[in-house]
Amino acid sequence: MLRAFLPTPGTILFTLAIIALLVAAQSVGALPLGRPQAAPVAPSTGTIAYQGRLADANGNPLTGTYNM
Repeated sequence: MLRAFLPTPGTILFTLAIIALLVAAQSVGALPLGRPQAAPVAPSTGTIAYQGRLADANGNPLTGTYNM
């Protein structure tokens, strides 16, 4: 009965292989520590370009500048 709860050698190898893959995948594409981030070339303007259709409650298109 106790033997049913013990892992088989294949299960142990599979588990170790998955753990090794997860540990290796953690560092893929990671930046090295201490590397400075690039500063933006120009300061932010505080606006976002938005393309879409803006309408009132009746469905009539609105034109102009609106705060979002």
